[in-house]
Amino acid sequence: MTKLKCRSWLLQPLLLLICLMLTDQTSRGLSSTDQLCSSDPQHSHELFLCMNTPKKVSKQTVTRDDILSDIDLRVSTEFKVEKHIRDRVGFWFDIYTTYDSNQKVIHHSDFPWIIFKVLDFTEVMSRPKARWVNQTKVDLLVKVEVAKIRETLAQLQKKVRRKNFNIANLSGDEKAFAVQLQTLPGSLKANVDRALKNVRMQIGQKDHYFKGLVESQYYMKTMENVFLEYRLPIELARLPMVESSFNTKATSKAGAAGVWQFMTNTGKKFMLVNEQIDERRSPFKSTTAAAILLKENYLLFQNWALALTAYNHGPGGVRQAVRKTGTRDLGLIIQKYETKNFSFATKNYYSEFLAALYAEKYSAEIFGELKINRLEYEKVALFAPVRPRMILGWLSLSDEEFVKMNPDVKKALKSNITLPRGFDLYFSPDVAFEFRIQQKKHIESLKKNVKIRKIADLR
Repeated sequence: MTKLKCRSWLLQPLLLLICLMLTDQTSRGLSSTDQLCSSDPQHSHELFLCMNTPKKVSKQTVTRDDILSDIDLRVSTEFKVEKHIRDRVGFWFDIYTTYDSNQKVIHHSDFPWIIFKVLDFTEVMSRPKARWVNQTKVDLLVKVEVAKIRETLAQLQKKVRRKNFNIANLSGDEKAFAVQLQTLPGSLKANVDRALKNVRMQIGQKDHYFKGLVESQYYMKTMENVFLEYRLPIELARLPMVESSFNTKATSKAGAAGVWQFMTNTGKKFMLVNEQIDERRSPFKSTTAAAILLKENYLLFQNWALALTAYNHGPGGVRQAVRKTGTRDLGLIIQKYETKNFSFATKNYYSEFLAALYAEKYSAEIFGELKINRLEYEKVALFAPVRPRMILGWLSLSDEEFVKMNPDVKKALKSNITLPRGFDLYFSPDVAFEFRIQQKKHIESLKKNVKIRKIADLR
């Protein structure tokens, strides 16, 4: 903020004139960054001219379009929601902020924003029965509804082929579907044919997203600092919202693990991953690995849309998509590139990230103010090999307390295998202080024992 202080009565009339001119310009449509600030009430003789102050958003008036347009300038321009993916991002924004896991959104898989029906099973899931019984009932009802939608599309497919077809003569779901499908490029006939083959169900994520949002408060500042260290945008620290909802215990069916969901082979390139130690589980160590990988991807593709898509799909697959389509525009690649491997998940990954990012940046307007909880910790390195049980003995820590900060050594603790020299551990500041004292004593003891053995050998 730039301030012009005016103590001289000679300059104040001039500044007042400037302020009046700026106020008039603002009323004619200047951007929200050109704001005029009133004088400080406690210093009436001083006049403050404030520039580049973002407009504050009212919780009562903010809309999805306001947020995705970044009305309050909270997101770097590197992650602006471009027009060609705006609808796709909007769909995922609603999945994260509107629909919870009891709601199932039946939609077009190629054009997800074309929504056929939203099913709400809150009542079914709240019945006093075993959860699996209720879930089985829900799964059956979803299949029935999907079949009905496909049947409606099949009937619509027949009608659009008639010579005297008129959309005004339709009614109910047929008309609702046709109205949406005619907004897509191409003929309505072709769009109905395509829709019939691409009906998909998406589970709402609002409750899971909110839980991840709360959990992220423990790690966000640390993660942002890592990305700053690697000269990368801090917005990237929101990617675990898509990958794992910041669940350190998350493990996918394919074997990806931790908040950043590294696969085993990829993880081994950047971290220690074996049967006893898995640094993919550490939200601290895996963030550094993610920063390195994302930077490599960006250097390769020179834009974040492709760099982040490569995080999901692999740089080789994205490079092939670029080569086949002749473009680095992700929106055009999604339109043109049709292969089995370039799946729904890959096509939507960057849009999911943007939706998660904007929802987090405007979380106060969406979810209300969150209580910020941050883990206070310090990193310490082992100066000599040591068993984890010995460390717990030094510090009087429980297994749970140790693993909470160091989930990567959970198995190593159970088997009590020796942790290697140079291995990093994380503790709260007071515990880290005590650890340094105890480690120093341990090192001195080791040196003393070595010296005693050398003397014994000489004798």
